[in-house]
Amino acid sequence: MIDLLLALMLYWNPPTTREDGEALYSNEIAYYEMFYNGEYYDQTTSTQMNVEGYGDFTVRVVDTDGQVSDFSNVVTVSRTKGKPGAPGQLRKNP
Repeated sequence: MIDLLLALMLYWNPPTTREDGEALYSNEIAYYEMFYNGEYYDQTTSTQMNVEGYGDFTVRVVDTDGQVSDFSNVVTVSRTKGKPGAPGQLRKNP
């Protein structure tokens, strides 16, 4: 069996409010931290990241004062094992 590593791009929306309800402006965001299965994975200043693997991904934001947000909702990347279904009906080429 061939097991291919999954590579994909995760995107998210930047937060616009702080946890206390005050506005959070884009120039106050230093970077985003990505976590994979609960462990630190990488950081970025954009709202997207290439990731590899199957599992749970979360993001949190760090502002320019070093304050860290709560984690985002979890995004789970999974695959199902098994054989592909039967192909559809074949048609005769003209």
